[in-house]
Amino acid sequence: MVVDSAGAPVPFANIVATGSQRRVAAGADGTFQLLMDSSAKRGIEVRRIGYLPQTQRVSNIQGQVVPVAPYLVQIRTTPQLPFID
Repeated sequence: MVVDSAGAPVPFANIVATGSQRRVAAGADGTFQLLMDSSAKRGIEVRRIGYLPQTQRVSNIQGQVVPVAPYLVQIRTTPQLPFID
């Protein structure tokens, strides 16, 4: 499940296995399942508009489900006020 720094689910984040073309989108509840290559240590990269991207190492054991909980930090922006002469 992809969560934010407060532990709330982040819906529809994009998850990519680094070094491969495998990718998946998280569901509305932040959950996802990404099939990885056989026994390999890889990373997953998680992205969502409005959040900083996150990379997490994953040790994959063939045939097993490995739970991961990457978290994303929301980007805070300061509103820009119009310039007044």
